[in-house]
Amino acid sequence: MPVGGPGGFSSASKLLQKKWEDRQYKQHVQKIAAIKPLVDNGQPKKLPHLVVRLKKVQKDEEQQEKIDRENHLLLDKMTHIMRHKGSVDHWNDHYYKKGLHQHYREKEQERIHEENLGIAKRLGKVRPIYDLTDWENSYIKHEYYLDLWANATKENLMQRSSRNHNGHYYNEAYEGSRSRSKNGFLPNIHSREGAHSDRSTSQKRGSTVTKLPKIKRDKDKMVAPYDCYAEVLGAIAEQDAKLLFKASKQLVEGDQAILQSLIKRSHPQRMATKRKFEEMYDMDLETELKGGLDREYGPLVEAVLTEREDADSSEINRAVRSNDTASLTEILCTRNSTALSSIQKSYEKKYSIPLNDDIESSIKNEESRIFILALLNGQNSPKGELNEEKAEEDAQKIHNAGKGRFQKKGEFLNTVNASSLPQIKAIFAAYPEVSGGKDLPKVMQEHRANRDFVSAVDTMSNCMGNSANYHADKMHGMLKAGQTRQLTSLLLARAEIDLPEIRKAYKKKHGIDLTEDLQAKGGKEVGPLMAQIALKQPPGGAGREPVGK
Repeated sequence: MPVGGPGGFSSASKLLQKKWEDRQYKQHVQKIAAIKPLVDNGQPKKLPHLVVRLKKVQKDEEQQEKIDRENHLLLDKMTHIMRHKGSVDHWNDHYYKKGLHQHYREKEQERIHEENLGIAKRLGKVRPIYDLTDWENSYIKHEYYLDLWANATKENLMQRSSRNHNGHYYNEAYEGSRSRSKNGFLPNIHSREGAHSDRSTSQKRGSTVTKLPKIKRDKDKMVAPYDCYAEVLGAIAEQDAKLLFKASKQLVEGDQAILQSLIKRSHPQRMATKRKFEEMYDMDLETELKGGLDREYGPLVEAVLTEREDADSSEINRAVRSNDTASLTEILCTRNSTALSSIQKSYEKKYSIPLNDDIESSIKNEESRIFILALLNGQNSPKGELNEEKAEEDAQKIHNAGKGRFQKKGEFLNTVNASSLPQIKAIFAAYPEVSGGKDLPKVMQEHRANRDFVSAVDTMSNCMGNSANYHADKMHGMLKAGQTRQLTSLLLARAEIDLPEIRKAYKKKHGIDLTEDLQAKGGKEVGPLMAQIALKQPPGGAGREPVGK
Protein backbone atom coordinates (compact mmCIF):
# COMPACT_ATOMS: atom_id res chain seq x y z
CA MET A 1 0.00 0.00 0.00
CA PRO A 2 1.44 3.54 -0.89
CA VAL A 3 2.85 5.53 1.95
CA GLY A 4 2.92 9.34 2.40
CA GLY A 5 -0.59 10.25 1.32
CA PRO A 6 -2.72 13.08 2.79
CA GLY A 7 -3.51 12.75 6.44
CA GLY A 8 -0.74 10.28 6.96
CA PHE A 9 -2.42 7.65 4.99
CA SER A 10 -0.65 5.74 2.37
CA SER A 11 -1.10 6.90 -1.19
CA ALA A 12 -3.42 4.99 -3.38
CA SER A 13 -1.12 5.61 -6.43
CA LYS A 14 2.61 6.23 -6.29
CA LEU A 15 2.71 7.94 -9.70
CA LEU A 16 0.05 10.45 -8.78
CA GLN A 17 1.68 11.02 -5.41
CA LYS A 18 5.05 11.76 -7.08
CA LYS A 19 3.46 14.16 -9.58
CA TRP A 20 1.76 16.08 -6.79
CA GLU A 21 4.97 16.38 -4.78
CA ASP A 22 6.94 17.63 -7.77
CA ARG A 23 4.35 20.29 -8.45
CA GLN A 24 4.45 21.41 -4.83
CA TYR A 25 8.25 21.59 -4.95
CA LYS A 26 8.21 23.75 -8.06
CA GLN A 27 5.68 26.09 -6.49
CA HIS A 28 7.89 26.29 -3.39
CA VAL A 29 10.97 27.17 -5.48
CA GLN A 30 9.04 29.82 -7.39
CA LYS A 31 7.82 31.39 -4.16
CA ILE A 32 11.38 31.45 -2.75
CA ALA A 33 12.66 33.09 -5.94
CA ALA A 34 9.94 35.70 -5.85
CA ILE A 35 10.56 36.63 -2.21
CA LYS A 36 11.70 40.29 -1.85
CA PRO A 37 14.10 41.25 0.94
CA LEU A 38 12.93 43.61 3.59
CA VAL A 39 16.44 45.29 3.70
CA ASP A 40 17.89 46.94 0.48
CA ASN A 41 21.42 45.53 0.23
CA GLY A 42 22.08 46.48 -3.46
CA GLN A 43 24.74 48.87 -4.96
CA PRO A 44 24.07 52.45 -4.00
CA LYS A 45 23.37 55.03 -6.69
CA LYS A 46 26.46 56.63 -8.37
CA LEU A 47 26.45 60.40 -8.11
CA PRO A 48 28.03 62.42 -11.04
CA HIS A 49 30.22 64.65 -8.86
CA LEU A 50 31.73 61.53 -7.31
CA VAL A 51 32.36 59.80 -10.67
CA VAL A 52 34.04 62.78 -12.38
CA ARG A 53 36.25 64.71 -9.96
CA LEU A 54 36.79 68.02 -11.76
CA LYS A 55 39.15 69.37 -9.12
CA LYS A 56 41.46 66.40 -9.54
CA VAL A 57 41.37 66.80 -13.30
CA GLN A 58 42.25 70.50 -12.92
CA LYS A 59 45.18 69.70 -10.65
CA ASP A 60 46.44 67.02 -13.09
CA GLU A 61 46.27 69.48 -15.99
CA GLU A 62 48.15 72.12 -14.01
CA GLN A 63 50.81 69.59 -13.07
CA GLN A 64 51.15 68.48 -16.72
CA GLU A 65 51.49 72.10 -17.86
CA LYS A 66 54.24 72.63 -15.31
CA ILE A 67 56.04 69.50 -16.53
CA ASP A 68 55.65 70.56 -20.17
CA ARG A 69 57.06 74.00 -19.42
CA GLU A 70 60.06 72.55 -17.60
CA ASN A 71 60.67 70.10 -20.46
CA HIS A 72 60.49 72.95 -22.97
CA LEU A 73 63.05 74.96 -21.01
CA LEU A 74 65.32 71.93 -20.74
CA LEU A 75 64.99 71.32 -24.49
CA ASP A 76 65.94 74.96 -25.21
CA LYS A 77 69.02 74.63 -23.03
CA MET A 78 70.08 71.37 -24.71
CA THR A 79 69.53 72.91 -28.16
CA HIS A 80 71.63 75.91 -27.20
CA ILE A 81 74.42 73.62 -25.97
CA MET A 82 74.38 71.58 -29.18
CA ARG A 83 74.36 74.62 -31.44
CA HIS A 84 77.21 76.29 -29.59
CA LYS A 85 79.40 73.14 -29.54
CA GLY A 86 79.19 72.52 -25.85
CA SER A 87 79.95 76.05 -24.65
CA VAL A 88 79.05 76.76 -21.06
CA ASP A 89 75.78 78.69 -20.82
CA HIS A 90 76.83 80.91 -17.90
CA TRP A 91 79.47 82.80 -19.91
CA ASN A 92 78.89 86.40 -20.78
CA ASP A 93 79.53 86.58 -24.51
CA HIS A 94 79.40 90.36 -24.55
CA TYR A 95 82.21 90.78 -22.08
CA TYR A 96 85.78 91.13 -23.29
CA LYS A 97 88.95 91.72 -21.40
CA LYS A 98 89.82 95.36 -21.28
CA GLY A 99 93.19 96.96 -20.81
CA LEU A 100 94.59 100.44 -20.55
CA HIS A 101 96.36 100.10 -23.91
CA GLN A 102 93.68 98.09 -25.72
CA HIS A 103 92.73 100.91 -28.09
CA TYR A 104 96.36 101.67 -28.87
CA ARG A 105 97.13 98.01 -29.56
CA GLU A 106 94.16 97.73 -31.92
CA LYS A 107 95.28 100.80 -33.88
CA GLU A 108 98.83 99.50 -34.03
CA GLN A 109 97.61 96.10 -35.25
CA GLU A 110 95.51 97.75 -37.96
CA ARG A 111 98.50 99.82 -39.05
CA ILE A 112 100.74 96.72 -39.25
CA HIS A 113 98.06 94.86 -41.19
CA GLU A 114 97.69 97.69 -43.69
CA GLU A 115 101.46 97.90 -44.12
CA ASN A 116 101.65 94.14 -44.70
CA LEU A 117 98.90 94.36 -47.32
CA GLY A 118 100.74 97.19 -49.03
CA ILE A 119 104.00 95.25 -49.01
CA ALA A 120 102.25 92.16 -50.37
CA LYS A 121 100.65 94.17 -53.19
CA ARG A 122 103.95 95.80 -54.09
CA LEU A 123 105.75 92.46 -54.04
CA GLY A 124 103.03 90.95 -56.22
CA LYS A 125 103.45 93.71 -58.81
CA VAL A 126 107.24 93.56 -58.90
CA ARG A 127 108.63 92.29 -62.18
CA PRO A 128 112.30 91.46 -62.82
CA ILE A 129 114.06 94.17 -64.83
CA TYR A 130 117.51 93.37 -66.22
CA ASP A 131 119.67 95.81 -68.13
CA LEU A 132 122.06 94.08 -70.51
CA THR A 133 124.22 97.20 -70.66
CA ASP A 134 124.73 97.12 -66.89
CA TRP A 135 125.60 93.43 -67.10
CA GLU A 136 128.12 94.13 -69.84
CA ASN A 137 129.72 97.01 -67.93
CA SER A 138 129.86 94.92 -64.76
CA TYR A 139 131.47 92.09 -66.73
CA ILE A 140 134.14 94.40 -68.19
CA LYS A 141 134.83 95.92 -64.78
CA HIS A 142 135.12 92.48 -63.21
CA GLU A 143 137.58 91.33 -65.89
CA TYR A 144 139.58 94.50 -65.32
CA TYR A 145 139.85 93.77 -61.60
CA LEU A 146 140.91 90.20 -62.35
CA ASP A 147 143.65 91.45 -64.67
CA LEU A 148 144.93 93.83 -61.99
CA TRP A 149 144.97 91.06 -59.45
CA ALA A 150 146.72 88.66 -61.83
CA ASN A 151 149.40 91.22 -62.68
CA ALA A 152 149.99 92.00 -58.99
CA THR A 153 150.32 88.37 -57.81
CA LYS A 154 151.99 87.04 -60.99
CA GLU A 155 149.64 84.07 -61.06
CA ASN A 156 146.04 83.65 -62.06
CA LEU A 157 144.18 81.48 -59.59
CA MET A 158 140.74 82.20 -60.97
CA GLN A 159 139.38 79.38 -63.09
CA ARG A 160 136.12 80.12 -64.83
CA SER A 161 133.64 77.32 -65.13
CA SER A 162 130.22 77.13 -66.72
CA ARG A 163 127.04 76.67 -64.76
CA ASN A 164 124.08 74.73 -65.95
CA HIS A 165 120.95 76.85 -65.63
CA ASN A 166 118.67 74.43 -67.41
CA GLY A 167 116.24 73.63 -64.61
CA HIS A 168 113.31 73.10 -66.95
CA TYR A 169 111.31 69.89 -67.04
CA TYR A 170 109.62 70.35 -70.40
CA ASN A 171 111.16 70.18 -73.84
CA GLU A 172 112.83 73.40 -74.99
CA ALA A 173 114.24 71.96 -78.21
CA TYR A 174 111.88 74.13 -80.23
CA GLU A 175 112.50 77.49 -78.56
CA GLY A 176 113.78 80.41 -80.56
CA SER A 177 117.43 81.34 -80.68
CA ARG A 178 118.88 83.35 -77.83
CA SER A 179 121.04 86.42 -78.21
CA ARG A 180 124.14 84.66 -76.85
CA SER A 181 127.52 83.72 -78.13
CA LYS A 182 128.25 80.18 -79.33
CA ASN A 183 129.14 78.88 -75.89
CA GLY A 184 126.12 80.57 -74.27
CA PHE A 185 128.07 83.16 -72.24
CA LEU A 186 129.38 86.68 -72.66
CA PRO A 187 132.40 87.03 -74.98
CA ASN A 188 135.93 86.98 -73.62
CA ILE A 189 137.11 90.40 -72.65
CA HIS A 190 140.26 89.98 -74.75
CA SER A 191 138.09 89.59 -77.85
CA ARG A 192 136.57 93.03 -77.36
CA GLU A 193 138.11 95.80 -79.40
CA GLY A 194 136.94 98.47 -77.00
CA ALA A 195 137.76 98.86 -73.36
CA HIS A 196 140.51 96.26 -73.01
CA SER A 197 142.55 97.37 -76.06
CA ASP A 198 142.11 101.01 -75.11
CA ARG A 199 143.25 100.23 -71.59
CA SER A 200 146.36 98.43 -72.85
CA THR A 201 147.14 101.28 -75.25
CA SER A 202 146.80 103.89 -72.55
CA GLN A 203 149.13 101.90 -70.28
CA LYS A 204 151.72 101.63 -73.06
CA ARG A 205 151.63 105.38 -73.61
CA GLY A 206 152.56 105.90 -69.99
CA SER A 207 149.30 107.46 -68.86
CA THR A 208 148.56 107.41 -65.16
CA VAL A 209 146.07 104.75 -64.05
CA THR A 210 144.61 104.77 -60.56
CA LYS A 211 145.38 101.48 -58.87
CA LEU A 212 142.66 99.99 -56.70
CA PRO A 213 143.59 98.13 -53.52
CA LYS A 214 143.99 94.40 -53.74
CA ILE A 215 140.89 92.31 -53.13
CA LYS A 216 141.21 90.11 -50.07
CA ARG A 217 139.20 86.93 -50.33
CA ASP A 218 138.50 84.84 -47.26
CA LYS A 219 137.26 81.61 -48.78
CA ASP A 220 136.18 80.18 -45.43
CA LYS A 221 133.79 83.07 -44.79
CA MET A 222 132.41 83.30 -48.31
CA VAL A 223 128.80 82.15 -48.73
CA ALA A 224 127.85 80.58 -52.02
CA PRO A 225 124.83 82.15 -53.78
CA TYR A 226 123.17 78.74 -53.92
CA ASP A 227 123.38 78.42 -50.12
CA CYS A 228 121.65 81.79 -49.70
CA TYR A 229 118.99 80.79 -52.21
CA ALA A 230 118.41 77.49 -50.43
CA GLU A 231 118.09 79.30 -47.10
CA VAL A 232 115.43 81.62 -48.54
CA LEU A 233 113.58 78.69 -50.06
CA GLY A 234 113.65 76.89 -46.72
CA ALA A 235 112.14 79.90 -44.94
CA ILE A 236 109.38 80.20 -47.55
CA ALA A 237 108.66 76.46 -47.35
CA GLU A 238 108.39 76.61 -43.56
CA GLN A 239 105.98 79.55 -43.72
CA ASP A 240 103.84 77.81 -46.35
CA ALA A 241 103.85 74.55 -44.36
CA LYS A 242 102.51 76.35 -41.28
CA LEU A 243 99.75 78.03 -43.29
CA LEU A 244 98.71 74.75 -44.92
CA PHE A 245 98.67 73.03 -41.51
CA LYS A 246 96.19 75.66 -40.30
CA ALA A 247 94.13 75.13 -43.44
CA SER A 248 94.02 71.36 -42.88
CA LYS A 249 92.66 72.01 -39.37
CA GLN A 250 90.12 74.55 -40.73
CA LEU A 251 91.72 77.40 -38.81
CA VAL A 252 92.07 79.52 -41.96
CA GLU A 253 90.31 79.61 -45.32
CA GLY A 254 91.41 76.59 -47.35
CA ASP A 255 91.16 78.22 -50.78
CA GLN A 256 93.31 81.19 -49.78
CA ALA A 257 95.93 78.93 -48.20
CA ILE A 258 96.11 76.77 -51.34
CA LEU A 259 96.32 79.87 -53.53
CA GLN A 260 99.10 81.54 -51.55
CA SER A 261 101.18 78.48 -50.62
CA LEU A 262 100.73 76.14 -53.60
CA ILE A 263 99.29 77.71 -56.73
CA LYS A 264 101.42 80.86 -56.68
CA ARG A 265 104.55 78.80 -56.06
CA SER A 266 106.70 77.02 -58.59
CA HIS A 267 106.90 73.22 -58.71
CA PRO A 268 110.23 73.04 -56.77
CA GLN A 269 108.78 75.32 -54.09
CA ARG A 270 105.67 73.14 -53.75
CA MET A 271 107.78 70.02 -53.38
CA ALA A 272 109.98 71.79 -50.80
CA THR A 273 106.85 72.77 -48.87
CA LYS A 274 105.60 69.17 -48.98
CA ARG A 275 108.89 67.86 -47.59
CA LYS A 276 109.02 70.61 -44.95
CA PHE A 277 105.46 69.78 -43.83
CA GLU A 278 106.36 66.14 -43.33
CA GLU A 279 109.54 67.12 -41.50
CA MET A 280 107.74 69.54 -39.16
CA TYR A 281 104.55 67.59 -38.40
CA ASP A 282 105.46 63.99 -39.37
CA MET A 283 102.35 63.84 -41.57
CA ASP A 284 101.68 63.71 -45.30
CA LEU A 285 100.55 67.10 -46.62
CA GLU A 286 98.32 65.69 -49.36
CA THR A 287 96.52 63.35 -46.95
CA GLU A 288 95.97 66.09 -44.37
CA LEU A 289 94.57 68.57 -46.89
CA LYS A 290 92.23 65.99 -48.38
CA GLY A 291 90.98 65.05 -44.92
CA GLY A 292 90.59 68.60 -43.63
CA LEU A 293 89.09 70.32 -46.68
CA ASP A 294 85.98 69.68 -48.77
CA ARG A 295 86.02 66.68 -51.10
CA GLU A 296 85.97 69.03 -54.10
CA TYR A 297 89.56 70.10 -53.36
CA GLY A 298 90.88 66.52 -53.56
CA PRO A 299 91.77 66.28 -57.29
CA LEU A 300 93.37 69.75 -57.31
CA VAL A 301 95.45 69.02 -54.19
CA GLU A 302 96.60 65.73 -55.72
CA ALA A 303 97.63 67.49 -58.95
CA VAL A 304 99.66 70.28 -57.33
CA LEU A 305 101.43 68.04 -54.78
CA THR A 306 102.41 65.14 -57.05
CA GLU A 307 105.93 64.95 -58.45
CA ARG A 308 105.89 65.65 -62.15
CA GLU A 309 107.63 62.41 -63.08
CA ASP A 310 105.22 60.41 -60.90
CA ALA A 311 102.21 62.06 -62.54
CA ASP A 312 103.66 61.48 -66.00
CA SER A 313 104.49 57.85 -65.27
CA SER A 314 100.90 57.26 -64.10
CA GLU A 315 99.51 58.90 -67.24
CA ILE A 316 101.90 56.89 -69.43
CA ASN A 317 100.82 53.67 -67.72
CA ARG A 318 97.17 54.55 -68.33
CA ALA A 319 97.93 55.33 -71.98
CA VAL A 320 99.87 52.09 -72.44
CA ARG A 321 97.12 50.01 -70.82
CA SER A 322 94.39 51.63 -72.96
CA ASN A 323 96.51 51.78 -76.15
CA ASP A 324 96.18 55.60 -76.15
CA THR A 325 99.02 56.43 -78.52
CA ALA A 326 98.05 60.11 -78.73
CA SER A 327 98.55 60.81 -75.00
CA LEU A 328 101.73 58.74 -74.97
CA THR A 329 103.17 60.67 -77.93
CA GLU A 330 102.26 64.01 -76.37
CA ILE A 331 104.25 63.27 -73.21
CA LEU A 332 107.27 61.94 -75.11
CA CYS A 333 107.57 64.91 -77.45
CA THR A 334 106.95 67.63 -74.81
CA ARG A 335 109.41 66.43 -72.14
CA ASN A 336 113.16 66.94 -72.33
CA SER A 337 115.76 64.19 -71.97
CA THR A 338 116.31 64.81 -68.24
CA ALA A 339 112.59 64.60 -67.57
CA LEU A 340 112.22 61.40 -69.59
CA SER A 341 115.08 59.83 -67.68
CA SER A 342 113.31 60.66 -64.39
CA ILE A 343 110.01 59.34 -65.78
CA GLN A 344 111.63 56.04 -66.75
CA LYS A 345 113.11 55.61 -63.27
CA SER A 346 109.77 56.45 -61.65
CA TYR A 347 107.91 54.12 -64.01
CA GLU A 348 110.19 51.17 -63.29
CA LYS A 349 110.05 51.83 -59.55
CA LYS A 350 106.26 52.13 -59.54
CA TYR A 351 105.30 49.31 -61.91
CA SER A 352 108.37 47.02 -61.66
CA ILE A 353 108.93 46.97 -65.42
CA PRO A 354 111.07 49.19 -67.67
CA LEU A 355 109.08 51.63 -69.80
CA ASN A 356 110.60 50.37 -73.05
CA ASP A 357 109.64 46.78 -72.27
CA ASP A 358 106.10 47.74 -71.28
CA ILE A 359 105.60 49.69 -74.52
CA GLU A 360 107.10 46.83 -76.51
CA SER A 361 104.70 44.29 -74.98
CA SER A 362 101.52 46.41 -74.67
CA ILE A 363 101.16 48.64 -77.76
CA LYS A 364 99.20 46.56 -80.25
CA ASN A 365 100.03 48.17 -83.58
CA GLU A 366 103.62 47.50 -84.66
CA GLU A 367 104.10 50.78 -86.57
CA SER A 368 102.83 52.78 -83.57
CA ARG A 369 105.13 50.86 -81.26
CA ILE A 370 108.19 51.51 -83.46
CA PHE A 371 107.32 55.21 -83.74
CA ILE A 372 106.83 55.69 -79.98
CA LEU A 373 110.06 53.85 -79.12
CA ALA A 374 111.88 55.95 -81.71
CA LEU A 375 110.63 59.13 -79.99
CA LEU A 376 111.71 57.81 -76.60
CA ASN A 377 115.16 56.74 -77.75
CA GLY A 378 115.65 59.81 -79.94
CA GLN A 379 114.98 62.09 -76.98
CA ASN A 380 117.25 60.18 -74.61
CA SER A 381 120.17 60.03 -77.04
CA PRO A 382 120.20 62.99 -79.45
CA LYS A 383 121.95 62.22 -82.73
CA GLY A 384 123.71 65.46 -83.69
CA GLU A 385 122.52 69.01 -84.18
CA LEU A 386 119.66 70.27 -86.32
CA ASN A 387 120.37 70.12 -90.07
CA GLU A 388 117.64 71.80 -92.12
CA GLU A 389 119.06 70.73 -95.47
CA LYS A 390 119.10 67.10 -94.39
CA ALA A 391 115.54 67.52 -93.08
CA GLU A 392 114.39 68.62 -96.55
CA GLU A 393 116.21 65.69 -98.13
CA ASP A 394 114.60 63.24 -95.68
CA ALA A 395 111.16 64.72 -96.32
CA GLN A 396 111.71 64.31 -100.09
CA LYS A 397 112.82 60.69 -99.59
CA ILE A 398 109.70 59.92 -97.57
CA HIS A 399 107.49 61.49 -100.22
CA ASN A 400 109.18 59.56 -103.06
CA ALA A 401 109.07 56.23 -101.22
CA GLY A 402 105.56 55.44 -102.51
CA LYS A 403 102.78 53.46 -100.86
CA GLY A 404 104.97 51.47 -98.49
CA ARG A 405 106.54 54.53 -96.88
CA PHE A 406 104.47 54.21 -93.67
CA GLN A 407 104.91 50.47 -93.10
CA LYS A 408 107.12 49.05 -90.35
CA LYS A 409 110.15 48.85 -92.67
CA GLY A 410 109.19 51.91 -94.68
CA GLU A 411 111.14 55.09 -95.25
CA PHE A 412 109.21 57.11 -92.66
CA LEU A 413 109.98 54.90 -89.64
CA ASN A 414 113.56 54.34 -90.79
CA THR A 415 114.08 58.12 -90.94
CA VAL A 416 112.46 58.67 -87.54
CA ASN A 417 114.66 55.97 -85.97
CA ALA A 418 117.79 57.63 -87.34
CA SER A 419 116.91 61.21 -86.27
CA SER A 420 116.87 63.24 -83.10
CA LEU A 421 113.68 64.89 -81.90
CA PRO A 422 114.56 68.40 -83.25
CA GLN A 423 115.47 66.80 -86.59
CA ILE A 424 112.10 64.97 -86.68
CA LYS A 425 110.37 68.29 -86.08
CA ALA A 426 112.23 69.83 -89.00
CA ILE A 427 111.21 66.90 -91.23
CA PHE A 428 107.55 67.39 -90.25
CA ALA A 429 107.83 71.09 -91.09
CA ALA A 430 109.52 70.44 -94.46
CA TYR A 431 107.18 67.71 -95.65
CA PRO A 432 104.25 69.96 -96.81
CA GLU A 433 106.66 71.81 -99.11
CA VAL A 434 107.51 68.63 -101.03
CA SER A 435 104.01 67.08 -100.95
CA GLY A 436 102.02 69.99 -102.35
CA GLY A 437 100.83 71.39 -99.03
CA LYS A 438 99.72 68.10 -97.45
CA ASP A 439 101.06 67.31 -93.99
CA LEU A 440 102.11 63.82 -92.89
CA PRO A 441 98.92 62.86 -90.96
CA LYS A 442 96.73 63.73 -93.93
CA VAL A 443 98.89 61.70 -96.32
CA MET A 444 98.82 58.78 -93.87
CA GLN A 445 95.01 58.87 -93.80
CA GLU A 446 94.93 58.82 -97.60
CA HIS A 447 97.13 55.71 -97.57
CA ARG A 448 94.84 54.12 -94.94
CA ALA A 449 97.51 53.74 -92.29
CA ASN A 450 96.60 52.31 -88.89
CA ARG A 451 94.34 54.62 -86.89
CA ASP A 452 96.51 54.51 -83.74
CA PHE A 453 99.61 55.24 -85.83
CA VAL A 454 97.93 58.21 -87.54
CA SER A 455 96.73 59.51 -84.14
CA ALA A 456 100.28 59.40 -82.73
CA VAL A 457 101.78 61.21 -85.73
CA ASP A 458 98.96 63.76 -85.77
CA THR A 459 99.46 64.49 -82.05
CA MET A 460 103.16 65.08 -82.57
CA SER A 461 102.43 67.32 -85.56
CA ASN A 462 99.99 69.40 -83.49
CA CYS A 463 102.32 69.64 -80.47
CA MET A 464 105.18 70.90 -82.62
CA GLY A 465 103.21 72.87 -85.20
CA ASN A 466 100.19 74.45 -83.50
CA SER A 467 100.60 73.71 -79.82
CA ALA A 468 98.33 76.49 -78.55
CA ASN A 469 95.26 75.37 -80.54
CA TYR A 470 95.88 71.74 -79.67
CA HIS A 471 96.08 72.32 -75.93
CA ALA A 472 93.17 74.80 -76.01
CA ASP A 473 90.93 72.07 -77.46
CA LYS A 474 92.29 69.55 -74.97
CA MET A 475 91.58 71.84 -71.99
CA HIS A 476 88.06 72.50 -73.31
CA GLY A 477 87.39 68.77 -73.50
CA MET A 478 88.78 68.12 -70.00
CA LEU A 479 86.71 70.96 -68.53
CA LYS A 480 83.57 69.65 -70.22
CA ALA A 481 84.25 66.11 -68.92
CA GLY A 482 84.95 67.32 -65.35
CA GLN A 483 88.51 65.96 -65.28
CA THR A 484 89.77 68.31 -62.56
CA ARG A 485 93.03 66.53 -61.75
CA GLN A 486 94.10 66.08 -65.37
CA LEU A 487 93.13 69.66 -66.25
CA THR A 488 95.03 71.07 -63.26
CA SER A 489 98.14 69.07 -64.19
CA LEU A 490 97.94 70.33 -67.78
CA LEU A 491 97.48 73.94 -66.63
CA LEU A 492 100.50 73.69 -64.32
CA ALA A 493 102.58 72.16 -67.12
CA ARG A 494 101.69 74.72 -69.75
CA ALA A 495 102.05 77.58 -67.22
CA GLU A 496 105.79 76.99 -67.51
CA ILE A 497 105.71 77.18 -71.31
CA ASP A 498 102.95 78.88 -73.34
CA LEU A 499 99.78 79.39 -71.27
CA PRO A 500 99.19 83.01 -72.48
CA GLU A 501 99.15 81.80 -76.11
CA ILE A 502 96.76 78.99 -75.15
CA ARG A 503 94.40 81.52 -73.56
CA LYS A 504 94.34 83.54 -76.76
CA ALA A 505 93.67 80.43 -78.84
CA TYR A 506 90.98 79.28 -76.37
CA LYS A 507 89.08 82.56 -76.62
CA LYS A 508 89.40 82.61 -80.41
CA LYS A 509 88.11 79.04 -80.81
CA HIS A 510 85.47 78.84 -78.06
CA GLY A 511 84.38 82.48 -77.70
CA ILE A 512 85.16 82.79 -73.99
CA ASP A 513 88.27 83.46 -71.96
CA LEU A 514 89.81 80.38 -70.36
CA THR A 515 89.73 81.91 -66.86
CA GLU A 516 86.04 82.78 -67.15
CA ASP A 517 85.20 79.30 -68.40
CA LEU A 518 87.14 77.72 -65.52
CA GLN A 519 85.30 79.84 -62.95
CA ALA A 520 81.93 79.00 -64.50
CA LYS A 521 82.39 75.25 -65.07
CA GLY A 522 85.30 74.23 -62.86
CA GLY A 523 83.34 74.11 -59.61
CA LYS A 524 82.39 76.60 -56.92
CA GLU A 525 85.56 76.07 -54.86
CA VAL A 526 88.09 74.73 -57.38
CA GLY A 527 87.11 76.82 -60.41
CA PRO A 528 88.58 80.14 -59.12
CA LEU A 529 91.80 78.36 -58.13
CA MET A 530 92.23 76.82 -61.58
CA ALA A 531 91.55 80.27 -63.05
CA GLN A 532 94.45 81.63 -60.98
CA ILE A 533 96.70 78.96 -62.50
CA ALA A 534 95.57 80.06 -65.96
CA LEU A 535 96.70 83.61 -65.16
CA LYS A 536 100.28 82.56 -64.40
CA GLN A 537 103.05 83.75 -66.70
CA PRO A 538 105.85 81.46 -67.93
CA PRO A 539 109.34 81.99 -66.46
CA GLY A 540 110.97 84.80 -68.39
CA GLY A 541 107.73 86.66 -69.12
CA ALA A 542 105.34 86.68 -72.04
CA GLY A 543 108.10 87.16 -74.56
CA ARG A 544 109.31 83.59 -74.27
CA GLU A 545 108.64 81.48 -77.34
CA PRO A 546 106.45 78.47 -76.50
CA VAL A 547 107.43 74.88 -76.98
CA GLY A 548 106.20 73.48 -80.22
CA LYS A 549 106.54 76.62 -82.28
